[in-house]
Order: sequence, then C-alpha cells, then structure tokens
Amino acid sequence: GFGVEELPRQPTSCQSKPSSAASGKGPFFLPHCWPQDVVVHPPAGVGTDFSRDWRPAHGRDLLFSFSGSRTSCVREALMAQWNRTRYPDIHVGETPPAGCSYKEMMQRSKYCLTPDGHVPWTYRLLEVLSHGCVPVIISQSWHPPFHRLLNWDGEGFPALFVAPGSIGQLRVRLLAEDAKYHKMQRNTLPVATMLQPNTVAYYHGILAELALVRHRGEKIYPGAAGSCVSDAFAGLGEKK
Repeated sequence: GFGVEELPRQPTSCQSKPSSAASGKGPFFLPHCWPQDVVVHPPAGVGTDFSRDWRPAHGRDLLFSFSGSRTSCVREALMAQWNRTRYPDIHVGETPPAGCSYKEMMQRSKYCLTPDGHVPWTYRLLEVLSHGCVPVIISQSWHPPFHRLLNWDGEGFPALFVAPGSIGQLRVRLLAEDAKYHKMQRNTLPVATMLQPNTVAYYHGILAELALVRHRGEKIYPGAAGSCVSDAFAGLGEKK
C-alpha cells in the first residue's frame, strides 16, 4: 500500500504505524488474496444514472475537480496542495464551486479526482464515469474491477493513475494528456455501462472473470475478509 513517506510534507493527522484496517489514516497493505479476487464495483451514489447524467467533452471548463471530506492522508494532501489554488480551471474543496451542484461539477470537469477515502476503493469511480468525467485515481492500494477483462493501462482507457507523492504535479500531468483526452472521454460511457450493477454487461463481466480464473488455474481464497470472493466460487479456480 502507499506509505506515508509518499505524501508531501505537511501538517497531517496521518499515522505512521502500518495498518490492515484501511482507515485511510495510515499505510495500508493489500491482503494476500487480492491478486486472485474477482473484483466488482459497488453501486454509484443514489440517483446516479449514466443514461441521463453522461455528457460529452464539449463545454467542460474545469481541468480537474474534487469535492469531499478529509477522510484519508491522500485527501488531506490534496486539500493542502490545491484547496487555495490560483488556477481558475481547478476546484478542490469540501464542497462544490459556488452556485454549482456536485453533478454539475462533474459534468463541467475534464478529469475528476478519485483518491482513497476510508478504504482503498471508492464508488466515486463509477459516479464520475457516469457523468463523462475521466477519473484520476490517486492511490497505491486500489484494485481495479474486472482487471482481467479490462486493460486499465491501455491506450485511450478512461482512467489515469497518479502516485500520492505526485499530487503537486497534477496540473502538469493532466495538461500533458490533452492529445489523448477526447478518446478517454468517449470511452467513459461504455466503461460506466459495464461497471454499473443494474446492467446486463455487469453480470456478463462477472461470469467472464470467473471463467478466466478457472481457465488460468488461479485460486480464489475463500473465507477472507472484505473483498474476497465467497466460498461458493472457490472450486472454480482449482485445476481438474
């Protein structure tokens, strides 16, 4: 997981003691079972509907935005670096810009930051994709959903990854992605469709991931806490 040494030096309530509780306030280490998990995405926030909320690239006047509470070391670092920025195309704060709703903020933003919160996964990923905003994942503990099916590092895939220690270079990094932005933005809609639990594509994705686990002979560890797959699927990963 990310280490406290990765974060910019600043006053913070972050702990230096390692933890497996994923509180967001200290170094977090992945359980050994996660590489074998079939990871699915939780539902987005109440009222999120990509068929209604998605917007194309045109008219997005914010380079990047984030609105949320200071529930993790990464978020505290974000606030310290960008909360009082002089750039008019950036908004980072505990509330959306004045006169703008949270939904409108996502629809105005080219990139939406999705940092760790209490735990190293976030429903914000699906939320921002559903509004046509390209997510910028700031974490070293995050495990992508459907990681066997989807090429998260692929050219044009609608996601960027930033290490916590690079928070200060966010603007430079995102401006450098300008040539790739429109392709990434267009791809937010099909990815949002696949990750949304009320779509057929979501359940097809689960079945395909389980089939790949079995085909590759991977073992799914039963009985582990949190994200691990249930005992009912344990046999699928065993070679016959």
